[in-house]
Amino acid sequence: MPRAIKTPDELREFILTEVAKHTNCKDSYFGGIYWHEPDRTECNWQISAAEGNDWSKCIEHIMPFIKTLRYDYIIPTIGSREGPR
Repeated sequence: MPRAIKTPDELREFILTEVAKHTNCKDSYFGGIYWHEPDRTECNWQISAAEGNDWSKCIEHIMPFIKTLRYDYIIPTIGSREGPR
C-alpha cells in the first residue's frame, strides 16, 4: 500500500501534538523533519534533533508513534509533482 504524502511541517506538528500528551516530554525539544533517500523501511524522512534534560524518557513514550508515522507517511522529494521537500 502506498504511503500518504505529508509535508515536514505536518509531520512535525503530529509529533509535537503527541509530545504534549506526555509529562516526561515537558522539557524536550524536537527539531524539524528532514528528507533523505528512502531507507531500508522505504521511509524518506527523519527528525533532525531531540534534546532536553531527560529526552530519552520522552523518546520511550513517543517512539512507537514516530515509527507509525514513518510507516504511514513520506515527504515530497525535490522535483516531484507533490512539490519541494
